[in-house]
Amino acid sequence: MSFVQLAKDFCEAMLPHVHAVEVAEAEEALRRRVALVDAIPKATDTELNDGLDLLAGYLSRYNVEDANRMANIAYIGSKLIDAGAEPRKLEILLEKLPQVLRAARRYADGLWSHMPAEFDEDETIVASMDGRRIPASVFYVHDEQDPAGRISLHLIYMWIIPTVVILTRDRELLQNALADDELQGSLRAVVQSDCQFLGMLLWGAFNEAWHIVLPTARRSFHIRVDGFVTNRAIFALISDVLIREAGIEGARNAPDVLSFLRGETEHCKTETAFCSFQFYTCKAGNHDWSTGSPPLAFIASSSGWPIDIPRFEGRKLLMLGPQPPKEPVDDSWPAGDTFINLYDPHRAIMGEPGYIPFTSPFQRLQRSVTLVHEVELEETNDVLAELAKCNGLN
Repeated sequence: MSFVQLAKDFCEAMLPHVHAVEVAEAEEALRRRVALVDAIPKATDTELNDGLDLLAGYLSRYNVEDANRMANIAYIGSKLIDAGAEPRKLEILLEKLPQVLRAARRYADGLWSHMPAEFDEDETIVASMDGRRIPASVFYVHDEQDPAGRISLHLIYMWIIPTVVILTRDRELLQNALADDELQGSLRAVVQSDCQFLGMLLWGAFNEAWHIVLPTARRSFHIRVDGFVTNRAIFALISDVLIREAGIEGARNAPDVLSFLRGETEHCKTETAFCSFQFYTCKAGNHDWSTGSPPLAFIASSSGWPIDIPRFEGRKLLMLGPQPPKEPVDDSWPAGDTFINLYDPHRAIMGEPGYIPFTSPFQRLQRSVTLVHEVELEETNDVLAELAKCNGLN
């Protein structure tokens, strides 16, 4: 049987809502899904692209009332893309996603009045929303009234994984998503859920202007940051730029680590990466640096996210300062863990490793940290004067 026929059989077998069919129908749908997945490693690029065209065509016909069909087709589409199919072919996913996120939000809102103060720790957790775990005993309360919402919430990760996969492989689609107010708005409403990975991506650092200030040296630098979703690689590469191009004294990461962080290689042999300097946010602006380090609350955490770095006069701003003497911060980590991989709850439930077995999509992003120029002393002094007016709260 041809690969495209397997894809068609899979799409035809997928069911709108699993609970509404006989067990035999559900088993047949699973059998066809497994047959298609098993054929992916042997498929040619042409077969993969033709198969993805077919999946996208089916996806375009459905709406949120066909939640189970849509989720399974989108998810399998990501497997074809990871095997080599063109991500742009699944662009329809971005058009469908907001309605799915809204349905998931709607269903979760209907559950909160039924949530107990506590529940048995052994109870199966079916989904999460607003940072709260939803047990099976609560999850199915409104099953009959809103099956589309139930499936959308339960399988939300099956939308998020393929969305992240296509956006990290196609910068133009990513730029469109970054500017999509409907997508951004629907995502903000559900981000404390299995949607966290898409939030990390869409609120990452893409072609951003950063300002790095050295208060004690009265020097500062404009830096361009592009293609990162976590602070670790940003801070490590900003540190290296300051050491290599600005002459700031500090310890450098191993060359293979730096190549890995920049995306020049897929792996590195050196086990540990680190941030050479301690950075603080602009909230430390009125600190008297001659007295030592600012309060710990003003540290810019390397384990955080770019969205956590406040802007000052239109740029994200970091201040380079000393380590806290009483509680020094360990800014090192396993180099291979720099780029977070996606987590698939379904695989974990089925007893498989939860982390998907392909390279982290975030590692595929084209990324760079570039020193634009050193800021003139007069302008740096003006910035320091304005920072000194900060009270640590604004």
